[in-house]
Amino acid sequence: MNEAQKSLAQMSVKKLENLILRLGRYTKKECNRLDWRTKNSDELPGGETADSIVSKAFERVLSGKRKWNPQTDPDLAKYLMDVIDSLLSHLAESKDNTMFRVPPDAGSTEEAAWHGATRKHERKHERSADWMTQTALSSEQELIEKENAPHEIMTAATATAPNGRSERNRAVAVFVNSPARFSVWQ
Repeated sequence: MNEAQKSLAQMSVKKLENLILRLGRYTKKECNRLDWRTKNSDELPGGETADSIVSKAFERVLSGKRKWNPQTDPDLAKYLMDVIDSLLSHLAESKDNTMFRVPPDAGSTEEAAWHGATRKHERKHERSADWMTQTALSSEQELIEKENAPHEIMTAATATAPNGRSERNRAVAVFVNSPARFSVWQ
């Protein structure tokens, strides 16, 4: 049994309920302070809620994933608040929260600030969406791809061959008639 489990086991039910309510209010206040793409602190990224964040904080501390040391942090509630801050910070910086944004209405007071923050975010995360676009192959990569194409055709054709030899002959015919064959030797 870790220190957090011992401390919580010694608490009365009323004190534990008050601790959970206090942590819930704290989490809600912190959610309202942070910037969410949905502009709604009740709809957090990843389907999280203030209640689920409190539950995760308890789970991390009770499981020992986050170790509470009463000598360095004598107040368990304060330590749980620190864990909640960490969870919310990771959630606020997650791709689910930062990848897409809902722009403010045109002409609103938030529009100028939003454009400035968006440009700053785009500079910070310039390469974060690189995986969504196909990059151009270098001439060396193109050559390697062309060289591997006939091998891939033959491998695919023979791999599915249920009866061996006659299918291998068909694979050779596919290779010979393949447009990839001609581009390799050109």
